[in-house]
Amino acid sequence: MSDNGVLANVNPVYYTGSLTVCDNNWHYENIRPGYEKFYYISDGECVFEIDGEKYNALPGQLFLLPINSVQTLYTENGCTVKKYWFHCALSCGKHNFTDFVKLPVFIEVDDTEYVESLFCSILAKNSDGSLTARIEQKADILKLLAYYIRMTNHTDSPVSSDGRIAYIISYIEDNLNRKLTLKELSSIINFNPSYFIRFFKSAVGCTPLEYIQKCRIEKAQKLILDGELTVQEIGAAVGFGDSHYFSRYFKKSTGFSPTVYREYSK
Repeated sequence: MSDNGVLANVNPVYYTGSLTVCDNNWHYENIRPGYEKFYYISDGECVFEIDGEKYNALPGQLFLLPINSVQTLYTENGCTVKKYWFHCALSCGKHNFTDFVKLPVFIEVDDTEYVESLFCSILAKNSDGSLTARIEQKADILKLLAYYIRMTNHTDSPVSSDGRIAYIISYIEDNLNRKLTLKELSSIINFNPSYFIRFFKSAVGCTPLEYIQKCRIEKAQKLILDGELTVQEIGAAVGFGDSHYFSRYFKKSTGFSPTVYREYSK
């Protein structure tokens, strides 16, 4: 799938955002959010550690933090940071944009006025509940995403287009509420389990069981943000019969308990 094809199917959903100044006590450690984050550094500096890589965030840099990456964010050495930011979902059907397109964590902005104007427009439209404002907000997020891609001179590296992988992925995502075994999944495409693991990992980048757990946590994050189900109901919906085990596993995966995650994402 080309970049144009991916962008044509991205449906951005804005969650929350602001223009904030963080003091030298700002610190979040080893969190794993189930959404993408955009940060534009306007003044000062801070540190982003993403999947073990450390980045000194400086004025004029625009960051796109991928969904489910392990993130530690903080200020150090008495510094403060002024930043535009927002959290959003960049969905491509049942998948996420950053699953399709692997981008650098940040870019150097060459048109600060343009980028700041997009952030201001995106944030301002959140207070307007009209359909027009929501559509325009989606368009602004896509403009920011397109600018980000253009500045990277990115060549897309899509997930496998093999129809068997697409079918297995769809099957997994439709059956997250119950136990899924390697024997069951491999039999669907008539592979033995050992070869199926290698086949799946080569196409997707992780083992089938790792992918299943990743999907369960991502679905749980979305259900928590929807706010309609209890923690116990969410756990059952993603295949965890024991709500206490679900809460422990969710915290291990994201850095937050389900309850704190819901509050943090508001």
